[in-house]
Amino acid sequence: MRILFYCCGSENLGVSALMSYMKERGHSCELLFDPQLGNNFYLNLPFLNSLINPSLLIRKAKKYNPDLIAVSFLTNQYLAVRKFMLDLKKEINIPVIAGGFHATSLPEELIKEEWVDMICIGEGEEALAELAEKMTTHKSIDDIRNLWIKKESGIVIKNPVRSLIKNLDSLPFPDKEAFNTYGVLSKRILVMTSRGCPYACSYCINSFRNKIYEHEKFLRRRSVESVIEELLIYKTKYKPRFFQFFDDVFSYDKEWLSLFSELYPLHINIPFECYVTPNTVKKSNIALLKKSGCKSVIMGVQSGCADVRTKLLNRHYSNEQVIEAAHIIKSYNIKLITEYIFGFPGDNYDKMIKAYELTDKIKADFTGSFIFYPFPRTRLTDYCIENIFLTPENYKKVKIGLSSMHQLDSFIENQDKQLIYKFYAILPLYNKVNQSLKRLLIKQLSKKFSFTHKLINILSIPLLDWSYVINRIIAIPETIIKTRKHLKSK
Repeated sequence: MRILFYCCGSENLGVSALMSYMKERGHSCELLFDPQLGNNFYLNLPFLNSLINPSLLIRKAKKYNPDLIAVSFLTNQYLAVRKFMLDLKKEINIPVIAGGFHATSLPEELIKEEWVDMICIGEGEEALAELAEKMTTHKSIDDIRNLWIKKESGIVIKNPVRSLIKNLDSLPFPDKEAFNTYGVLSKRILVMTSRGCPYACSYCINSFRNKIYEHEKFLRRRSVESVIEELLIYKTKYKPRFFQFFDDVFSYDKEWLSLFSELYPLHINIPFECYVTPNTVKKSNIALLKKSGCKSVIMGVQSGCADVRTKLLNRHYSNEQVIEAAHIIKSYNIKLITEYIFGFPGDNYDKMIKAYELTDKIKADFTGSFIFYPFPRTRLTDYCIENIFLTPENYKKVKIGLSSMHQLDSFIENQDKQLIYKFYAILPLYNKVNQSLKRLLIKQLSKKFSFTHKLINILSIPLLDWSYVINRIIAIPETIIKTRKHLKSK
């Protein structure tokens, strides 16, 4: 079977994994990728999107002549994906299956779309393989677990989910070469060593996915040996300068880290970055990260107010634990990047200023700030709806992906939304300046929201993580050139 995978924005690790899995089973796979460089979590620059004409994508799709189109996307990509798929479906009238976070969280809405024929909920490897096999042999596809099937009559068959793949080592390594063809890969290579998260933060998609698999252990991890084997391929093929482990939490398993700290320096020995939480920052764990070659960690603090964290976010650690975690990380000379979110239900000056107070004590190398985005079906979004922090009108906007975490727009009801925007805009710069300038920035919090705050917000972008931002900027020309070249190729 010929399967065309479509995604946009950035490397989609799920699509990489699915393409590799399907190729291993003898199917032909092609990637149709739209960089959508103008839509991201930092700046909204639509003119960049016009550099890749949709007609080029459609022509490439028609030339491949697929039997099935598989689409994966996030909620904030929904409108762009929908627009393109409606146009593509007019040109290639073949079955389309949609998957990814948006499809898993909002299947009832998505299956109504005229361009969607099937939806995959949860993990896609085994379901997609069964679908391809049955379509090839002309068998009924109505009973495939994980899939919702829309019949010509309009009736939707909703199959239950299948068991999770327990042994991740049994899966082939992701197919990154498809994205490399489009110039998406850089010297900073993304890697996943696990699926799932040891926690269930109320604002995160994991709080919803855990409900789907409530009788199974959602968190699974590949063996260290498997990870090293994958990294060796990338090291040889792509010559990376940096690895970024994209696991929700990298530092939770001391035994795993112990073996990793022996094998990674021996076989890979390339600097890397990973995610940690204050709960998993112990001297022994951080010592193992340092021994492995870790150069930086990203630690989500999310709110400077302990009550907000424990009562709303399901994140149970004190400010003292956060400060101690930061001290441990810095004592091993590992760069610390912290992240905060503003605009949670009930946020006010007294709650949000605690993020600034905590930042003063942590002294992170970089600090990123976000505006709370109520992703569909998460526990905190349900709470916001039940307590009228999120109106039906605004929830409709959320479900079609309007706004994003880095744009000045909050869908949560608050008496002073501009105060939220000011706290969000100023924090990254506040973290990097001296005490005198900090006092001036604090005064800006009490002034009327203006161009000054927007300018500070723009100037703060490199201060979220300088090396990451520079890497993304440098990659833009190459991505555009390679994408256009690939789409025009015969």
